[in-house]
Amino acid sequence: MELDQLKKIENYSFQNLNTSDAFLEMFIAIHTGMRFGEIAALRLNNVNFEQKMISIEKSMDMFHNEREPKTKSSIRTIRVDEKLLSVLKNLRLNQTELIIKSNNQLVGRYLRDTIKELNIKQVTFHALRHSHASYLISRGVAIQYVSERLGHADVSITQQDYSHLLNSLRVKEESKAISLLDDI
Repeated sequence: MELDQLKKIENYSFQNLNTSDAFLEMFIAIHTGMRFGEIAALRLNNVNFEQKMISIEKSMDMFHNEREPKTKSSIRTIRVDEKLLSVLKNLRLNQTELIIKSNNQLVGRYLRDTIKELNIKQVTFHALRHSHASYLISRGVAIQYVSERLGHADVSITQQDYSHLLNSLRVKEESKAISLLDDI
């Protein structure tokens, strides 16, 4: 998804946070790159507001059963931005209550409706995760960190998934290197 499209969805979901948990789930995905099930299992006690971190310890399957995340490396702690923290601080929940009380089909429907209303390319919920990672990589964030943030078992998974971006960054780095060498 292009950055302008991601920003439109982020802004629309932010404006509609109070209307459905689906918008909160989209907003969290855009800001964290978390998987749907990881967000569905999120509780306020997973959020450290002082250290600006979210601990990802569980996942919710399609039958609403809490389970271990996809891989061992999916259990992780990630730093989050002020805008997301502010949204989470304003939730009126107890510490152990699930933040999201929606399901995959409902969130998918809200996402499809949002995309249609915004007149942008149709994508799945998982594309929000990919767009989060793509945005970070395109802005020069190290692939190793993006891999850890996404909870990939190995950086090679991230490299494979985002090789098209890495190739374009390689071309930029190559030009930068040659320019530096020309100055010798």
